[in-house]
Amino acid sequence: MQELDTLLNDYLDAYYAGLDEASRDSLELLLDTEDDILWLWLSGQKTCDNTAFSRLIDDIRR
Repeated sequence: MQELDTLLNDYLDAYYAGLDEASRDSLELLLDTEDDILWLWLSGQKTCDNTAFSRLIDDIRR
């Protein structure tokens, strides 16, 4: 999904280097999520119940 790739690449380019190890680990797990579900979370159409993912999702959406 092109929109998802663009959103995630922009976030990674801007913030990945500054993430701590725990956030990087959570991000790797988040990126293993199916694209359709990930898009629903990142577009705000669904809420993610995973606290670590929710923080990352909020950061990515900013």
